[in-house]
Amino acid sequence: MSNELIKLLDRADAMPAAALLRARTYDLLRLKPGDTVVDVGCGAGLAVAELADRNVTAVGMDVSEEMITVARRRRPQADFRIGDAYRLPLHDREVAGYRADKVFHELADPAKALAEAVRVLTPGGRIVLIGQDWDTIVIDSDQPALTRIIVHARADLTTNPRAARAYRNLLLDAGFREVEVEAHVGVFTGETMLAMLTGLAQAAHSAGGHHPGGVRRLDGGAGAPCRGGPAVPRPAAVRRLRHQVADQPAPQARHPRSRKPAASATAAEARLAGSCM
Repeated sequence: MSNELIKLLDRADAMPAAALLRARTYDLLRLKPGDTVVDVGCGAGLAVAELADRNVTAVGMDVSEEMITVARRRRPQADFRIGDAYRLPLHDREVAGYRADKVFHELADPAKALAEAVRVLTPGGRIVLIGQDWDTIVIDSDQPALTRIIVHARADLTTNPRAARAYRNLLLDAGFREVEVEAHVGVFTGETMLAMLTGLAQAAHSAGGHHPGGVRRLDGGAGAPCRGGPAVPRPAAVRRLRHQVADQPAPQARHPRSRKPAASATAAEARLAGSCM
């Protein structure tokens, strides 16, 4: 993981909207002073530090040894451990809270990860999942059809791009109750998220995304042939995009235990909190 990527993540975390969303996830955990919480996919450890400020014992967990090294360097007094969501280095019923932010879209077997969450949570413990639905990113572009191709091509490169819309049913199937769903919309119009837009176009280009109308670029220039189709959106073209909207058009609060699809299925920044049986 490059220093530039870490800096980009830091800038994203520093945005006021991001701070408000993190605070909301802490509230949903409903922790009491002295409780222990695990932050799965902790990255550089910002949430661990903020949770500790709430007088709880926070344990940061990440599969990336590099991120754990950064977290330990920044916050040497905190507890950071290398571990993945399928095998957490925690005892049975050790934590009262489980938080995972932008993790489950990387998991091929989310049900297995939730079974591990059940194992480490105390009876009545709370779980909060935060994630982006990669198919519901909305970008204001002069070429919406081509932009849609880019968004979907990037989603297809993700292990589980629509994990967020499945959170509710995944939690219910894992035995959680009192499941609550929230969807939040983030609107970004500045340059902070430009690198993310460039990344979307680069990923689509590398994967061979194409436009049915022929060889074109987002900026209107000539494109290049690629596997899977005749046209390739070029990364430089994102400068043509006027705004980036990181979306989420969905609802929802409390639901009965039911397998019927929830309207929250289209949510991108869905947050779910469930009590462990």
